[in-house]
Amino acid sequence: MTMRRCLASVLPMLSILFLEGCGASGTVKPALTQQSANRSAIENLIAAAPEFAISFDDNGELNGDASAAVAASSGAQTAQTDSTAIVAVHWGRWRVPPNHPPVRTVTFLTPPDSNHALVKVNVKFDGWFFVDLTDDGIRNPGKKPLQDQKTRYALFKKIWFHPDSTSNDSVFGWRLAAVSPVEFTMIDPARQTVAIHSVTLTGAQTHVTITDPTALLSLGHSTGLLPLFREGETVKVEAAVTNTDHGYVPPTFVYLHAPVEEHAFPGPHDWIRIFMYDDGTHGDTTAGDGTYTAEWTVQRFRRHHIAIDVLNSRCLQNETNDDYNSTTWAVPYGSYPSILSTAATP
Repeated sequence: MTMRRCLASVLPMLSILFLEGCGASGTVKPALTQQSANRSAIENLIAAAPEFAISFDDNGELNGDASAAVAASSGAQTAQTDSTAIVAVHWGRWRVPPNHPPVRTVTFLTPPDSNHALVKVNVKFDGWFFVDLTDDGIRNPGKKPLQDQKTRYALFKKIWFHPDSTSNDSVFGWRLAAVSPVEFTMIDPARQTVAIHSVTLTGAQTHVTITDPTALLSLGHSTGLLPLFREGETVKVEAAVTNTDHGYVPPTFVYLHAPVEEHAFPGPHDWIRIFMYDDGTHGDTTAGDGTYTAEWTVQRFRRHHIAIDVLNSRCLQNETNDDYNSTTWAVPYGSYPSILSTAATP
C-alpha cells in the first residue's frame, strides 16, 4: 500500500486504560499476574472502543437502494426465474437481533509480555438479512438467515502515563496504536462466492491502494498512516471484485457505505448507501472489468470508516431462500478541516 504521509496530529487521541504495574506496597507483581492484568486491560479497551463496534447493522430497518440502481417493478415480485438480476426495493441487515448475541473472540498473536501486543478480534453474528421485492409502499420484507463474521487486527502499545515518567514509575497506560480494516466474511467459506481483491481511495492529495485487509494502519506519527482527506473534497473509491457465481447478470451488486453523522457507535441512520458502477460511467474507467467505482464527499468527522459492501445478486432475487452471500471491507480514514489547504508532514 502506498500513500502520501499526511497530518496525523489531527487524529484524536484514543482512550487510554491505566494499569498498575506494582502493588500498593511498591512490590513488583508476579509475571503471570502482570500478564493476566495486561490481557484484561487490553480486552477492556476492545470492549469499549468504537473501532471494534463497526457493523453496518440496519437494526431491522430497511433502507432503500441508491436511486440510480435498477429497482423491481410495481406489484408483487417473486423469485427471479431468468438470468437478469434486479435490485430489491429495500434490503437490510440485522446482525444482532434479540436473543442472538454476537460471539467475540480476542486472540493475542503477540502476548503483552513487553510493551506491545498484537491482537486479532473476531465477532460472529447470527442474524437476519431482509429483502423486500414489493414496490407497494409497505415495508413487508421476507427474511433469511445471516451468519457472518467480522475480523480486525490491532496493535496496542504500553506507554508511560506521565510525560516525566521514569523507569521506576509503576503506572503504565495501554494505547491503541494501529488497526487494520474490518473484513466481513461468511462464517462458512463454502457459502461465499464473492471476494474483494483491492480497494483504492483517490483524493486531491492522497492515493491509497489496500490489497490486504489484515495490514495495519498506524494511528500515530509513523509509516502506514490512515488515509487522510480534506473536508469537502470528493474522493474516488474503486474496488476490484470477483464472483464465481455467474447465475445472474450482473452477478454482483456493490455498494459504498459512507458516514453522514458522527457518532462513536454509528446506528442505521448514520450512513448513506451509494451504488457502485462497473459500466464506464459515474467515474468508472472501464466497463465490465470487475472494478466498481463510486465517488463520495468527505465530511469533517476526524476519524471514521467507509465500507465496500459486495453482495451476490442471487440473494436479492427472492425474499426467503437461505442464500445470503456477501463480503465487506471497512476502511478507516481521517479528515482535516477545509480551512487547511494541504496536509502537512508530521
